[in-house]
Formats: sequence, structure tokens, C-alpha cells
Amino acid sequence: MYLETARLIIKDLDESMAASVHLNSLDGDNRRFLPDEVFESPEEALSAIRHLISCYQSQDGPFVYAVLLKTGHQIGHVQLVKIREGWEIGFHTGQAYGCQGYATEAVKAYLPFIMDQVDTPVIYGICDQENLASRKVMEKCGFLLAYEGIDSYQGEERPICKYLLADPGRIEDLVGRLMASDDQEAYRSMKKLEAVSREADAVYPFLGSFFTMLNHANSYIRTRGLILIAANARWDQQGQIDGIIDAYLEHIMDPSPITARQCIKVLPLMARHRPGLRSRIVNALERADHSNHQESMRELLGKDIDQALNRLGEEASCQL
Repeated sequence: MYLETARLIIKDLDESMAASVHLNSLDGDNRRFLPDEVFESPEEALSAIRHLISCYQSQDGPFVYAVLLKTGHQIGHVQLVKIREGWEIGFHTGQAYGCQGYATEAVKAYLPFIMDQVDTPVIYGICDQENLASRKVMEKCGFLLAYEGIDSYQGEERPICKYLLADPGRIEDLVGRLMASDDQEAYRSMKKLEAVSREADAVYPFLGSFFTMLNHANSYIRTRGLILIAANARWDQQGQIDGIIDAYLEHIMDPSPITARQCIKVLPLMARHRPGLRSRIVNALERADHSNHQESMRELLGKDIDQALNRLGEEASCQL
């Protein structure tokens, strides 16, 4: 990989950078906030570089690249690391090169390249709550604060900030892929959109598209629409879902038992974020008639309904 900005070069690591990687890692903020990225000797840095070079050929990374001045002097790095939610951006500039905008310049150049490489519509940025320098870089690069509070970070529970950057064009592309003839591709797109929806409202503008999917002849497409509507209920301050809830609840008795099961399973999530709909959801579940399905599916659907009603009851009790 090789990128150039006005002042910087971003490229693959190589073994000749061991000394500079070692020296750049020793500053106080790195020791405080990212102690696992401190290399106490050039030899330790060289071992890490060799491992990271081997990761360039993998699908899971981490993908770490050197940041250099145009003189060829290495001053830091940018990286992408796989986490449970997706992918997390990382960056560091040696203390001697701080407060000059290098980190922001590098991250802005790196993001489009790396989002293409791993095919993701969103990137996370996570840092210690007191790491003001990292927070400023992410905010300047367009990241939005998604969460601030206690969470696991660097092996311990501590106050953190979780940022998220969503690319609207990539989100729109994933929404388009929901209708793909390749069911596996469509399923992967749905899972990515579902994951984004748990963290931010970037998918919510496409809620109307999901409503339309409920009437599709293809049961897989109906199922994707049901799941993504429920996933975005938390962002529905406008109450759009309230207007289609009767049509949504009809899919409790969808002709496809698989679609019906998926509908039933996401209803507690819907009710959690749209509590005003809870009674209508409960009534629809209690009135459900699956006599048209095979006996084996009727049993599964019955169990699904019992579980959904139990969850709805438990959550209602917790809110009293």
C-alpha cells in the first residue's frame, strides 16, 4: 500500500523502521493510554513489525501502516483492527511530531482506502475518555460519538468513548444489495446493516425501503425487511413504525414459517424501543393461528410465541 497526502506518505511497514517505531512508541501518552503498543527496544519493535507484515495477506488484519514525512522519516502509524462490532481505527504520532495535524491528515487519507479494502460501511474509533488528542482527531475526521461510559478497554473496565463513522454511500449500496439474487450476498448485507443499526441511526433513513420489502413475493426479502425494521425501532423518534405496525404484525402468520419465526423473534426488540406498541404486539401474538402450517412448524412457532410473550412480560415488569 502506498498513499501520499500534502505532507505525508502512508505505506507498508518494513524492517528498517524498527528503531523509529521503538522511539515513537515511548512517549507518555502512549504508555498511559496504549501500553500494549509500547516497544521497549528496537528488537521488540522488529518482532512486532515482522508479525504485522505477515498480516497484510490476511483477511482479519490487523492492518498497520507506517506514516512518514515526505523526507522519508517515519513518525507514526495508522491501523485498522477487527473487533466484535466490526472494524476499529487506530493511529499514533510520536510525541515529537504532535500538535501539527499529522494524525488527522493521515487518518483522513487512510479511511477511504481501508474501508474499500475490508468492504465495510462503518468504522469505529474507541479511546480512553481522557485521551483528548485522539478524540479531537476522530471528531475532525467526521466520527460521531456513539457511546460514552464504562466499558472494557485495554483489559480493564474504564471510562471510554466510542465513535462511529458511517459512509452514506456504502450504506445505500448495502441496502441495494438486500434485493440481490444471490441470497448469501443479500444476507451478508443485512447483517452489516443490522450491526450498524445497533450503534447509530445511519440506516434509519432507509426505513421506507424496508417497509416496501414486507410486501415482496420473496420470503427471504420479507424477512430481511422485518429484521431491519425492528433493528431501527430504537431510532424511530418520528413514529414511522407505528403507522405500519398492523401490516408488520400480519407476518406473525406469514405463509413462510421461517419468515413468521423471524418476525416473532424480533418483536420483543420492537416493543423495547416502541413501548406504545407493546399491547398491540401481545394481542397479535396471542391471536396467532398457524393451523395452515405443518405440525412440526406449528410446534416451533408456538414455542417462539411463548418465548416472545415471556420476554415481553419480563421487560414490561422491569419498566414498572
